[in-house]
Amino acid sequence: MILYLALEGVLLPVDCLADLEQRTGFDTHRMAMLEPGLKLATILEPFPGIEIVLNTWWTYYIGTSECRKLLPKALAKRVIGAVLARPSRYDAFPNRPSAAENHLLAHGYPQLLLLDHIHARYSTAALRYTLLIHDVTRWHDPHLIDTLEKRLRKLTQAGGAQRRRGIVA
Repeated sequence: MILYLALEGVLLPVDCLADLEQRTGFDTHRMAMLEPGLKLATILEPFPGIEIVLNTWWTYYIGTSECRKLLPKALAKRVIGAVLARPSRYDAFPNRPSAAENHLLAHGYPQLLLLDHIHARYSTAALRYTLLIHDVTRWHDPHLIDTLEKRLRKLTQAGGAQRRRGIVA
């Protein structure tokens, strides 16, 4: 199963992009990601098969390998790729939610969840794969944690059933 993980608004405040564009505050952001990152890592612990695709502006500005270094080790080891590459790969400024949708369609992951902040704008079709997090309460909302755990259980159980039936390679 694939978890598309946004950093801004999920592990970090939405307004962290200003620092990112100026290439400042990385140590501060690493520390800010620690608590929510460790909470997410704890939630993912019972699901060892979940891999992460970073769906964040951070990969656009500093690259996937540098983003891994900012994450807690338990999350970093799950990262298998990113939606956005470095700026030199684009003719125009990309739309992150659209790029995420294109990425998931191109890779055809049978079980996936887009974890993003509430202001991210996805198509109606993508909303069934999406869990949007309030960018202020974030990980302090017990309903969020409960909902995320339920969705992950449902998705990972569905994946096992599909593999048993031979639907997923």
